[in-house]
Amino acid sequence: MPPPSRFSIILLGVCALLCSALALLNYHVDPYNQYGNNTLGTYTTHDRQSKATDVQRFEHDAIILGNSREGMIPPRALDGFRFFNAAFGGGTAEEIYYFIEHFVKNEKLVLLGIDYGQGDPPNPQGDLYAPKPLSCYASDLLSLKTTEDSFKTITHKLAGKKPSLERDGTFNAEGWFKKYDVEIPNRAALQIEALKPASDTYWQDEPVNLIFYKKIATLLQERNIPCVVYIPPLPAPVAAYHLARNASPNFKIWEREISSIFPNIVDLSLTPHGQLENFFRSDLEHIKPDASAKIINREVIPKCVQLSKSRAN
Repeated sequence: MPPPSRFSIILLGVCALLCSALALLNYHVDPYNQYGNNTLGTYTTHDRQSKATDVQRFEHDAIILGNSREGMIPPRALDGFRFFNAAFGGGTAEEIYYFIEHFVKNEKLVLLGIDYGQGDPPNPQGDLYAPKPLSCYASDLLSLKTTEDSFKTITHKLAGKKPSLERDGTFNAEGWFKKYDVEIPNRAALQIEALKPASDTYWQDEPVNLIFYKKIATLLQERNIPCVVYIPPLPAPVAAYHLARNASPNFKIWEREISSIFPNIVDLSLTPHGQLENFFRSDLEHIKPDASAKIINREVIPKCVQLSKSRAN
């Protein structure tokens, strides 16, 4: 086999330099904040990676967990504790369990959001936060997507834009207000009609599984961390729909089981807090941040403070 030509050697050297430069850029900018090097701000939607880093650096004594509904809760607006918001879009009981396993150690309180009738994910994905092989990090650092997001981070910072996530886990809802807090003809009515039967899975033959919620409760008990479960309000017309149906035996089983797993529950699902003005006008699945904070300060925080004091004594 003939030796490589000079051109081939130069080409390989250029490629190696280019790859090294991209890797160094992505490692230094760290657009997803997964290495803890991000100083420009997190402008991407990779909240799972970013919050796993920030929860270890932000000084807090309580933590919010759940999905995007809880992700809208502004920690600084809550009374009684210094919260970190570790909720993320589409968060499942499985992901929450593994997040707790890795990152929730000495908090005074966990505020856990659980949707009306929610159970385990149908397709478990495994431990997202388990240590990854070096090949995964190398692949990520050389990824074109990571490079694109690195340049996005730099340009957004230079343009003076606000990060998507603050260091306490606060979600920047400005874009959400522009996109969803506007009047779109028939949008709200269509969403209400779609949300009414969305929970009808609780009327099927088999009740939902709650295995990961049981694991969450056991883990928190082992670590002596009190937990208050918050079931957020449903939009008023949707709540009325479920009240009229008087709940099926399977849903009542869910209520009993979730209450046996988590004895400290504040269930606001079918309460007047579901008035439509609390929600984004064209997104009736998410309560606005200010409204969320007011509801939680009024209805949930007193129970959190009471539980925390009783544990301290």
